[in-house]
Amino acid sequence: QTAKTSRHQGFSLSAYLQRRVHRLVPPYLLALTLTVALDFAGRHLWPVLYSAQTGDALLDANFARKGFSAASVWPALLMLPSSLGMDFGSNGPLWSLGYEVVYYAVYPIWLLMRRRSAGLAYGSVVVIGVVTQFTYQLGFIGNVLGHYHLWIAGAGLAEVACLPQKRFSWEWGGAALLVTAGILSLKAIPLAGLFAGIALGLGLVMLAGSLLMR
Repeated sequence: QTAKTSRHQGFSLSAYLQRRVHRLVPPYLLALTLTVALDFAGRHLWPVLYSAQTGDALLDANFARKGFSAASVWPALLMLPSSLGMDFGSNGPLWSLGYEVVYYAVYPIWLLMRRRSAGLAYGSVVVIGVVTQFTYQLGFIGNVLGHYHLWIAGAGLAEVACLPQKRFSWEWGGAALLVTAGILSLKAIPLAGLFAGIALGLGLVMLAGSLLMR
């Protein structure tokens, strides 16, 4: 639910949470179950690989942080996989779900700010993105906050999509963002990469969206 539509239709926190749980929990539990089953077979078929003793530095470093210890199981059960530095079994990509859970949890707070002021809502996210570029030593939290600007950019894109087509051109907007991303990527200035990544992602999505709208 975007900030724009919520101003007219209201926002129900309970309904929002029910939708998020319905969307995330069933596939997540399935992923956990499949991981346990496949890893059970994998440990018997490739014990050297799972014990991180292949002799390949990249493989061993990767599998050294995988397993079913307390540091991996408990965070995964709380839907915050890899938050303590250990992956749940061999399923490393589950880390993205932990990020998503945090983003969905704080979204109602951001939405409240957005209903008061667009500048305050989007400006605060930019500030967080800038600050966390220098605080990655915070580990999981630092990484989550450091990528929040990319996630919340989707809310901004949804608002743009709600504008009358005569007021906005997806093709020109996307092209302009791609040019901006290219220019920023060439500039050796602090935080240029931060904004280049945002511009590149939004530009690609907008150009793809323009094709679907034809």
